[in-house]
Amino acid sequence: MITDVTELKVYADRLQEREEKYRNLFNNSGVGMFRTRLDGSEILDVNQKCLDIFGRSREEVIGKPSVKLWVDPQEREDMVKMLLSADHVSELEIKVLHTKNGVRNCVISIVFYREQGFFEGTLIDITDRKRAEETLRSSEQKLSAIFRTSPDSININRLDNATFVEVNEGFTNMLGYTREDVIGKPSVETGVWDDPEDRSRLARQIREKGFVKNLEACLRRKDGSLITVIVSSRLIELDGSLCTLNIARDITERKNLEDELRKSKRESEAANNAKSRFLANMSHEIRTPMNGVIGMIELLQHSNLTPEQYQYAEEAKQSGLELVNLLNGILDLSKIEADKMELELADFNLKSVVVDAFKLLSLTANEKALKLEHTIDVDVPMSLTGDAGRLRQIITNIVANALKFTSKGSVTLFIKKEFETELSVTLRFVIKDTGIGISAHSLEHIFDSFTQANISITRTHGGSGLGLAICKKLVELMKGSIGVDSTLGQGSAFWFTSVFDKQIKADADKIKTPASVAQLALHLPDTTQDKRFRILLAEDDPNTQKILPKLLKHYGYQVDVSCNGKEALLALQNNDYDLVLMDCMMPEMSGYEVTTIVRDQTSSVLRHDIPIIALTGNAMKHDIELCTASGMNDHLSKPLILGDLLTKLDNWLTR
Repeated sequence: MITDVTELKVYADRLQEREEKYRNLFNNSGVGMFRTRLDGSEILDVNQKCLDIFGRSREEVIGKPSVKLWVDPQEREDMVKMLLSADHVSELEIKVLHTKNGVRNCVISIVFYREQGFFEGTLIDITDRKRAEETLRSSEQKLSAIFRTSPDSININRLDNATFVEVNEGFTNMLGYTREDVIGKPSVETGVWDDPEDRSRLARQIREKGFVKNLEACLRRKDGSLITVIVSSRLIELDGSLCTLNIARDITERKNLEDELRKSKRESEAANNAKSRFLANMSHEIRTPMNGVIGMIELLQHSNLTPEQYQYAEEAKQSGLELVNLLNGILDLSKIEADKMELELADFNLKSVVVDAFKLLSLTANEKALKLEHTIDVDVPMSLTGDAGRLRQIITNIVANALKFTSKGSVTLFIKKEFETELSVTLRFVIKDTGIGISAHSLEHIFDSFTQANISITRTHGGSGLGLAICKKLVELMKGSIGVDSTLGQGSAFWFTSVFDKQIKADADKIKTPASVAQLALHLPDTTQDKRFRILLAEDDPNTQKILPKLLKHYGYQVDVSCNGKEALLALQNNDYDLVLMDCMMPEMSGYEVTTIVRDQTSSVLRHDIPIIALTGNAMKHDIELCTASGMNDHLSKPLILGDLLTKLDNWLTR
């Protein structure tokens, strides 16, 4: 018997092919697939993805009860009930156990094969998605809370017509509108914008850049009052429409405060200017009579005095000079506090500055039998650029203080290099003494203006308490700092740092060591032996008219006097002078006016290039600048110190 099984064979092959496709799909599916008994007694089959969800091997799962993989067995019982009534369940959220990662959130879909008594299904792990959704939900809640509770005004407007979509409480509190007043209405119609052009400007910038940051605008409250705000906006998409998210902060109070601060600043500047004018006037008024006092004393010292009388005169002159130093200190402090103090930068030799300062101080040290020394480390550069005059002032002030409060022992200046770059160097100056020291309480205020350690110090040693305050401010101008270490009864160590530029091409031979004032006061120009210099003194102060000619006569100078500017100009037209000492403030014609005419090549004076040294009772920088601007060559502040005057004359007459 022969039976044709061709069709059967074809059917079997197709069935096998379909089984292979199913098995391939089952094993390689991107979702978990499984087959299990209805009662959960046995897992019949699972794919690799399903094993990954459980974190188990096939051996740990196949043939084992499925109920052990559920977090909550009740969830499985509920699912079985649903299957018995409907034969399938779609996208039911359940929780299963992973061996290492614990609970996993999954979505299960199942088909129940009632006749065979098992069901098949898919399992998708949605744990990460659930976490992302929870994070997003939490973020949205936070953003919503920020939107609702922010004290700043926050609103959302449609870009095309500026219609309000949403506003927060900050908006209603700031502007006084309710939500019902504005939602669905264009912002321009509500009258929120005081100037509609501000809204147009905001919209233009949003369209061009997608955002606006800190745009200042003026908004109108519901009650009609105006407030100033800064607005920041960003383009967003909401329900398919382009909108602007706008945050506005009320800066009205800040603006008012800024206006008040500007007003206070103007008033403060006006007060400072008034103070500066007052100080300048007082400086002039004090310096002029002091010029007579010191000049007369110096003239007296050139007469036939006994040694005792000469000493009395010297002490009187020194008292006058101390008064001048006090005046200079007040002016310096005033200029610093008004930010009008400027450093004069020039090349200088560090050792020359120290030597010059110590020459002036050596007399005091010798009188008290104190050792006065200075030490400069070998790696400290000598050729520097900075304000040598102010550096000398700081050193002189601190060393003079140390000498004042030291009765025996020594005062020593140490100079060390603290930091150096290619272009600059920071130097550290330390002045150590073996004096009375300073108490810990007094150290806190030692650099305050008009402050000394205690009243008894002022009575015993004198001084205004301005010196260290000025030093502190000068050091700060020189980009440094200042301090002191001291123990009461054991001496003090004042220190300060300053930053100087290094000279690119330093020529030490070109830097002269200045002579001391004491030396200069006794110095006569060599040329006076061959020529008697003729000087014109243009001065309206009677005392100066009497004193200067007599003083300078002792040093070989012939001095003619003009009482006002017009007389001075006439004298320069008729006489060939070698130099002019020009008072700046004179009747008829000021020294500035006279100088301008002298420098005019069309004027009838005999010498247009004659050296002119200004004599001024005003010592502020702008006064000196006026002298230079008018054409004067140099200046001297009153009261005139003989040594300084002789130095200037020597400098300009021996060129």
